[in-house]
Amino acid sequence: MKLVGATNKRIYFFMSAIFRAFTFIACLIAYIVVKITVKPGIDWLNLLLLFLSLGSLLSGLFNLCLCGLTATGYAQNRWVQIICLVFTCITGGIASTTFTALAVAIRPSKEELEEENLFKVKKKY
Repeated sequence: MKLVGATNKRIYFFMSAIFRAFTFIACLIAYIVVKITVKPGIDWLNLLLLFLSLGSLLSGLFNLCLCGLTATGYAQNRWVQIICLVFTCITGGIASTTFTALAVAIRPSKEELEEENLFKVKKKY
């Protein structure tokens, strides 16, 4: 299977978002368990789990937003994809970071870019 095309990018961004959702739920459950069971509370651990949970949620939403771009959008917004990759790396998760890195590495094919421009506009000068 060749790793080209906007469809493959969408699949990888979507898979990354799914893994980010699992990470969000796992970190949220860990936060609740630590908050309830550990007495006296460990403030830095509670904050870490809370920030990882919220970071996973935001990263997953960012990946879902990138999942909806067009082929032209992928070609023009390269920096947005790189920022998403860095944000996904910071918030953790090996599987989701791998899928995001694969999605960023894939380029949309020329055929997809041309198919999006079905309506050619003639300019009069």
